[in-house]
Amino acid sequence: GINAEYMGKGVKTWSATSGSLSANFMIHKDAVVAVMNLGTPGQFVTASLDKTVRFWTSKSGCLRTVDTGAQIPRSLLFVQESGMLVVGCQDGTLKVLQQNRDEMESYKGHSGHIVRLTYLAKRMRLLSTDRNGIVKLWKMEGSALRGD
Repeated sequence: GINAEYMGKGVKTWSATSGSLSANFMIHKDAVVAVMNLGTPGQFVTASLDKTVRFWTSKSGCLRTVDTGAQIPRSLLFVQESGMLVVGCQDGTLKVLQQNRDEMESYKGHSGHIVRLTYLAKRMRLLSTDRNGIVKLWKMEGSALRGD
């Protein structure tokens, strides 16, 4: 297994068994604000103030970069069952990216930036929380979200 930590404009990974540093990737143009494991050993995603999310492997480095448009990403959630990546943005928008797609769907639900995303697997729902403490419940319908 791999543990990842963001530092400035890059990501460092460590072996979960030995604790030794295995890689130091410096590829974002601005600070990394979130990192999330993708459920497969050695695979993770990062979000940066440079308005991108990047998909990584601990061995190969950055595999692909997806632009979030004008929105600055602030939080990440990967739903393994559907392969859906949800990005909470500074403007209160949720961006949804399906595996192997480069375009993100946008959903407006908050007035402040989204600080936390939580997946409720048994209910097929997503909770988003903004910096003002407002929580919104979303229903997952295939590759789309619908506000409840």
